[in-house]
Amino acid sequence: MNEQAVTNQTRLLRHLGWACLTVGEIASQLGLSHRQVSAAAAGLIERGYVERLERGCFQLTESGRFAARNDVRIVSGPRGPHSSPRAGLRDTLRQRAWAAMRIQRRFTIREIAMIAAQGCERDPVDNVTRYVQALVRVGYLRPLSRVPGSAPGSNGFRLYQLVHDTGPRAPAWSAKRNALHDYNLGEDVPCNTA
Repeated sequence: MNEQAVTNQTRLLRHLGWACLTVGEIASQLGLSHRQVSAAAAGLIERGYVERLERGCFQLTESGRFAARNDVRIVSGPRGPHSSPRAGLRDTLRQRAWAAMRIQRRFTIREIAMIAAQGCERDPVDNVTRYVQALVRVGYLRPLSRVPGSAPGSNGFRLYQLVHDTGPRAPAWSAKRNALHDYNLGEDVPCNTA
């Protein structure tokens, strides 16, 4: 896929919003040809970001609205099956924590650390805390109210809810890019500044 096709997909993703627009409307509003709009829409449909409601009328899906809201970068590269078998999931604390979050849906950091830790990690609660904070920054987790602690005078524990489950592979935070790389989507999800 060439850079122009990726740019057109990104422009279309940002432009659609809640509207259901025809190829002709999109072409005139974005200054693209009908062929360019159709190709961009096809790429976004393949990614699950756009759906065709009726012949020639395109609208963002829930995933598409999430991607547009969070300025997801669309990059070129293979999206289909690879010719060689896919590598298995790495057995890391964060991979186990992500799997536990997907099962629990609502949890505290301590609960996830207890489930994910195998006893050889240096500070699993701190590691899971930093991972949860990164997931909150990009909108994958939502902080909820606190649940009471058992110690006298305890402030309790913050409860979190998984709101964007993209698949089994644990997203990884990149401080250098200030973004979360989601291996399930094959894309970077930048910090949510809203």
